[in-house]
Amino acid sequence: MKQKLTPKQEKFCLVYIETGNASEAYRRAYNTSKMKTESVNRKAFEVLENVNITARVEEIYKTHQKRHDVSIDSLTQELTDAAKFAKEMENPSALIQAIIAMAKLHGFMQKRVSGDVRHTYEIAETSQADQWIAEAYEKGRAN
Repeated sequence: MKQKLTPKQEKFCLVYIETGNASEAYRRAYNTSKMKTESVNRKAFEVLENVNITARVEEIYKTHQKRHDVSIDSLTQELTDAAKFAKEMENPSALIQAIIAMAKLHGFMQKRVSGDVRHTYEIAETSQADQWIAEAYEKGRAN
């Protein structure tokens, strides 16, 4: 039988689904004002190891996915269509934004947390996106 979650655990689950970041979810759900970053990270990992938390996160994820009928495949197709349209319209800026969104979706660009900066991205791997970005850049320079 599943154990009922505390309000803080429930909030952790909801924020984790929203952000995809366990440490950020822990910060928003629990009082971390006197904790070091390493402690927050460790505690967040411990919370995620709780089978009741894992089950609730999966339940929320499935509900959201079903409600919105969204998948990695459907989002990839939407972004591919957007990139092709931007390319046809000769709009390098829109093309680059579509490529960046696809790179983030597939984990090629990952959020890097450093100190208080939580919105810096680094490229994890290169892919087809490199070619599209280069083409968009060259087309933008020509205009």
